[in-house]
Amino acid sequence: MSAFRKKIINLTYYYKDASEDSYSKSLYASNSFILNSIMYKHLYYALNLTDLNGVILDLGCGDGPFLPTLNIFKKKIIGLDFSINMLMQAKNLTNFSKFPLKKVILLNSDALYLPFKSNSIDLIFCLEVFEHITDCKKLTEEIHRILKDEGQLIYSIPIMIGFSLLIRKFISKLIKFQEFDTYTIKELFLNGILKKPARERRHLYDNKKFHLTHKNFDWRILQIFINNKFKQKKVIYSPFPFLKRLNSTIIFKVVK
Repeated sequence: MSAFRKKIINLTYYYKDASEDSYSKSLYASNSFILNSIMYKHLYYALNLTDLNGVILDLGCGDGPFLPTLNIFKKKIIGLDFSINMLMQAKNLTNFSKFPLKKVILLNSDALYLPFKSNSIDLIFCLEVFEHITDCKKLTEEIHRILKDEGQLIYSIPIMIGFSLLIRKFISKLIKFQEFDTYTIKELFLNGILKKPARERRHLYDNKKFHLTHKNFDWRILQIFINNKFKQKKVIYSPFPFLKRLNSTIIFKVVK
């Protein structure tokens, strides 16, 4: 890894001029200093796990919060997402007149059927995506297929079981952040204390055209799929690495 520490571009420059509301605006240009700090910390850790060589894919790029930073480092950045609405917002960001992102290519595709040749991508960022996918095993296989030998996957996932879930819910209440998922006392006990989330997963707005919510996502099952395909190189708990699994997010670096 490079000796210098790579910095994340703060998106305030864009959102203060952007008229439309977006999901990322509520996270990366929030009035809550706590929420802002947590979100940018995740991106910072992910960015500094690699040297950013070759063709880079931001898989599940959403409305593009990571693209301005990636655009600084490499000539070919691909942002891919299933949602047309999200990509339209990402396009507005990449075409922003004060800071156009000329290196970024945006693609609309289902992550379970990636439109790339085998062994064609050097580096994949997959940040906060797996928890929204109906078939994590299939996505893992697709990522493995398109990555070159020794290609890297940087992915982050939420810790939605154990005391991390309880802390997450407490902080959300504290900063008045509206999450999609609600939990009963029984569900908090099962997920947070017993660490036995229900197998049933709920789609956003109960509409199967939308992705899954975070609720009942068990990152331990995903790790079985990942470890069968990749070699684990680095793990960072975010935003406070020393707190380990009391954090809200885990970031992994693995190699094909």
